[in-house]
Amino acid sequence: MKLYRVKLKGLSGSGIDTAYGKPYVVADNPTDALNKVLDYLNKEDIGFRGDREMDTIELLAEEGDYPKCRVQLFIYCDKPEYEVEISKVIHEEQQRKHRISERHD
Repeated sequence: MKLYRVKLKGLSGSGIDTAYGKPYVVADNPTDALNKVLDYLNKEDIGFRGDREMDTIELLAEEGDYPKCRVQLFIYCDKPEYEVEISKVIHEEQQRKHRISERHD
């Protein structure tokens, strides 16, 4: 998993209490990070279409001993019920990646 900072063209001005246009997102890749943000904004009907356009996506940190971005990400949850769910999501993502790599071999 990786931590991204997504910046949108709008939704981060001084008149907004929550900076929806500058969220931090945990995802496997920049496309998934942007899609998570856009899905949320669309579902909650926040902002106009032009406000939701991507400006930049920056990789801030990633899991692992030697991350390419040189900053480690540690995901920790002290609530057992969430740990099970997080482990399940990570396992499903690993299986998905394995199936994709098998198709390309």
